[in-house]
Amino acid sequence: MVDFRPGMLDEDILFSESQDFGEGFRTVRNASDTLLNVTIFHEPEKKSLFHRDKSANEIKEGTPLVLDTWHENDRQLWKIFPL
Repeated sequence: MVDFRPGMLDEDILFSESQDFGEGFRTVRNASDTLLNVTIFHEPEKKSLFHRDKSANEIKEGTPLVLDTWHENDRQLWKIFPL
């Protein structure tokens, strides 16, 4: 993120939505580079060499978001509700 400066437009923090992928879910993209989608960062933790922790799939407060190319998965689909 960047510091707020009144009167200054920073294109890096402008986002747009894609078409509807069903039930109101869309991708959220960087307006200056629509190939980059807001994505939930997911890296399962390994408990051992051959076993991955299934609880690592949970999304919770503090889960990082990244900009990434389209991978056709649920971690890139969002439903935005008006307040």
